[in-house]
Amino acid sequence: MKKNILPRNAIMNALLAAAVMSAPATYGQRAYNLIYSQNLKGGHTMFGNTSMAIYNTTSGNLASGATVNTTAMNDFGSYGNGETSQYGNDNSNMQFVNVDWVAAYTDTLIDLGSTWKETLPTSEPSGWEALSFNDASWSNYTGATPLTGSSTRNTAYFRIKFNVTNPSAYTNFTLNLKDRQGAVVYLNGSELNGSGNGRDNITSGNVTFSTGATLGRGTTSGNVNFTIPSSSLVAGQNIITVEVHRRNQGSNDQLALDARLTGAVPAGSSVNNASSADLVLPSTGTNTVKFARLYWGGRVARTAITANAANLKTVKLRKGSSGSYANVTALGVDTIALNEAAGVGYQSYADVTSFINSNGAGTYTVADIVAATGGVTGGNFAGWSIVVVYENSAQTDYYSTRIYDGYMKIYSGGSSTTVPVTLNGFDAPSGTLAASDAYLTAFAWEGDANLAASSSNPAGDFLQINGNAFTDANNPASNIWNGTISTNGTMVTTKNPNYKNQFGIDIDQLQVGTGYGIQPNASQVAITFGTEADQYFPSGFAFSLRMKPPVVSIAKTATGNKQTPPNSLAKNIDTSEIFTYTISGTNSGQGVALGTMVIDSIPANSTYVPGSLNIVTSGATGVTGTMSDASGDDYAFLGTAANGRKYVMFYIGSSASATAGGILESGGSYSVQFKVQAPATYPALGTIANIAYVSATAQSGEVITNQASFVINQLISVPLAVNLTNFGATKSGTTAIVNWTTVNEKDNDYFELQRSTDGAHFSTVATVKGNGTTTVQHSYEYRDALNEVKSNTVYYRLYSVAFDGSKTTSKVIAVNNQSKISDINIYPNPFAGSFKVDVYASEVENVAVRIKNMVGQILAEKNITVQSGLNTLGIEELNGVPQGMYIVEVAAGGDVVAKKMIKQ
Repeated sequence: MKKNILPRNAIMNALLAAAVMSAPATYGQRAYNLIYSQNLKGGHTMFGNTSMAIYNTTSGNLASGATVNTTAMNDFGSYGNGETSQYGNDNSNMQFVNVDWVAAYTDTLIDLGSTWKETLPTSEPSGWEALSFNDASWSNYTGATPLTGSSTRNTAYFRIKFNVTNPSAYTNFTLNLKDRQGAVVYLNGSELNGSGNGRDNITSGNVTFSTGATLGRGTTSGNVNFTIPSSSLVAGQNIITVEVHRRNQGSNDQLALDARLTGAVPAGSSVNNASSADLVLPSTGTNTVKFARLYWGGRVARTAITANAANLKTVKLRKGSSGSYANVTALGVDTIALNEAAGVGYQSYADVTSFINSNGAGTYTVADIVAATGGVTGGNFAGWSIVVVYENSAQTDYYSTRIYDGYMKIYSGGSSTTVPVTLNGFDAPSGTLAASDAYLTAFAWEGDANLAASSSNPAGDFLQINGNAFTDANNPASNIWNGTISTNGTMVTTKNPNYKNQFGIDIDQLQVGTGYGIQPNASQVAITFGTEADQYFPSGFAFSLRMKPPVVSIAKTATGNKQTPPNSLAKNIDTSEIFTYTISGTNSGQGVALGTMVIDSIPANSTYVPGSLNIVTSGATGVTGTMSDASGDDYAFLGTAANGRKYVMFYIGSSASATAGGILESGGSYSVQFKVQAPATYPALGTIANIAYVSATAQSGEVITNQASFVINQLISVPLAVNLTNFGATKSGTTAIVNWTTVNEKDNDYFELQRSTDGAHFSTVATVKGNGTTTVQHSYEYRDALNEVKSNTVYYRLYSVAFDGSKTTSKVIAVNNQSKISDINIYPNPFAGSFKVDVYASEVENVAVRIKNMVGQILAEKNITVQSGLNTLGIEELNGVPQGMYIVEVAAGGDVVAKKMIKQ
């Protein structure tokens, strides 16, 4: 929009005002606010289109036969100083586009040669003209087929039904009748166009079965047209009935009938304007729309705004390129007085989350946007945009998605203007971003491709992010608001109409991971708008930044004071020996680990050594040193679990407290220690083993856990007669999967796998055939069912049995056998509407909560991350189900706990 000169104080007052319109007399701008904030496995997208175009004539629109100036709408190039088109909407004939517009055409409802119902009786059937008449016994007749009969059958009767959805959509209808010899036509039980007006070659007056045609035609049919008003038809089913007469009774003249019924559909549309664009979402996985907001707006005359801006608050929205629309009502309306005294720019917005989530990806059409048309100083414009936040089940990375909106006027007033805005609530990841790790979509109204920079102001019309100009291949830094809809430098073409220049709306997405000053952990971003000669209205900003997850490792070792040499790596156990456990690890991921904690249970067959808690390293700035055994006074403590077992807890990292873990930065390391003592007598000695855990939370909110174990045997094992490169076990559901690999075997008859629940007493659970003598690598696996094993920790060792019966043994390994879900409690039970489920979990875990009927059908399902201990889940998904008995099932990995409940 070209500039008009206003006093500078008026310009500043307009720029600094901030209000949402509550009545037509109030005009101002709305400050930017964060309207959506979430870290999720998904992201955002924005799509939309213009609702106007430049027409070839100085006046006129679609209804008057005017056409779009496609040359202007698709002119896009480099015209110097950042200008990308030589055309603008200023004083141009801006008229609505309408993808629903239909050119005038003729609709055929009954065609020549159609099938009719026909009878050639000896007298007139009673009530045969009515739609309700039962003609099932009549013959099927193909139009124009000659009929002959006895001299007593003077008249033939014909019926044909047809449907019209909306008669008022037609200008009129035309019936072309070809009859032999004469005919009377009826529509919906009455003579066509009134008594005496629906006849061909039949005299006026009363017509009976014996009435003859006026003239004999032999084998030639008549050809007459009847014009039928659209008001004569009804919406739905209609019927045309015709009686065809011979010239006179007793003649052998042929009887025949054929007809064509057409309707004249005028050019037009049920809506004033309509344009469409495609919502594109990931093609793999399931997409769930978490947030969607529709914006529409344009320029209106001040006098055209009705009370409380009611006419600006409604618009039509449709999924697809045809069909009916849903009516949408605005949550709010923003308006700003334009430089031209009579003009007002407005933006309305509405939540459409449910509509978009129900309909998914594809084409959406928006219609009936209120806006002024024609040519005016400054130019008319109108359009729409939808911002969508989605979650995708196949996506593995979390994104920090933030949506901001507002409504501002950036106007030069004869000199260059810059307006700074700070967007708060930003959540940048902690790691370094690549270019593609972050993208921004910017949306603004009324930018002009032909207004950009000048020699006195080379910056032109710009958008800066943290002081860096927003730009790509289609959006010059000096003319960012140039009427384009683009993604990463490529024009978006999935819209109708598909113009390069929108003349009034910009929707541009750009990668901003590098070059735009987004710092790690940034909580805000600085936006600066500028203009040289334009007037435009920024609206929405949507950011999505890929969160960098932490990768926290854990290793566990132990040394013993009676080992050989003393305080070396523990391999066996002596009486009263003191073992020092060291648990350590590093965050090798790019993201920070929040709330970092290390927890380890005191091994069975040992006792904790009081005062032995020690934090050796704790990230970059975490507190280190000896800690007390008490909780709440420093960064570690000795605790007692609900089952009576002792455990130690360490809070690690910068900003850790006496009750919560801290930040372990990327590359940061931790190391903690504690001591236990073996029993004083040999009979009590056994294997000492336990599993340590490290737990942290990513910036995305995802809980990260890892574990490590260390086993100390009572006796030193005899080395296996095979070269064992791997011996380990993992648990899947209620099964332990034990794997081992050899690269050398000598006289190896078979393996004997043994299991223990206390680390001291073992029994054989499987024998697996060996490979004799070989130097080839071999891998082995055994799946051990643990359904009936009650111990929280299960131990395994492996014997290699030679052909001569001699045995050698491996080290002992441990597997955590705690059920992920130990129990659930449902209340109230019976329930009337919603209810709660208490879930008791052994660790942080993703669980599936399923509601089933008594035949096993899943009625509802939700996935939730639970924490260690008691978790209370609210369930509202059964409000609409009938009374009866249902099953609540909670599943984690292979563990499933189910209980019945009753709805009353």
